[in-house]
Amino acid sequence: MNAQRTFPSLEQIQGYSWEAVASEPEIPTYSKIAHQLFQKAAAFQQAGDETGFSVYRFLGQLSDLHLQPENKDVPLRAAWISPTGRSIAIEDFDDDALNTIEQLVAATAIPILRARFADVLWIARKNHTMAQQAAANYLLAIKAVDGGDKWAWEYAEGSCPITS
Repeated sequence: MNAQRTFPSLEQIQGYSWEAVASEPEIPTYSKIAHQLFQKAAAFQQAGDETGFSVYRFLGQLSDLHLQPENKDVPLRAAWISPTGRSIAIEDFDDDALNTIEQLVAATAIPILRARFADVLWIARKNHTMAQQAAANYLLAIKAVDGGDKWAWEYAEGSCPITS
């Protein structure tokens, strides 16, 4: 399945204002962030910008992985699964893509995405440093939306493997 997929490099990703797009949702859940990123990918595809399309699709796919807390080995799965196929899953990311994801952990200022990127690396490579990064950033992401008048538990339960 990997042979037919190509993923953008960090340099290509850094050529776009993707963090501004990912920051648009008022409450940053993965589904809302993925929606924003996929909308931007579609706009770039329609404009004929294949690199922009690839960048936003890749980031959208990372954001759109779904939590399945009952699976302790691979708690993030493809967003949709049908009898004839599925969306991207962690095992579809090749070494180059995983290296780019690792660079994104350090490059992004958005805790929920830093957590997701690190979590993907923990699952794919069993990198304990990335597991620690994921846990710390999930907690930062929860704190960011837990502001007195709104409680973050519902957000956390749907987004963060450490609450499961």
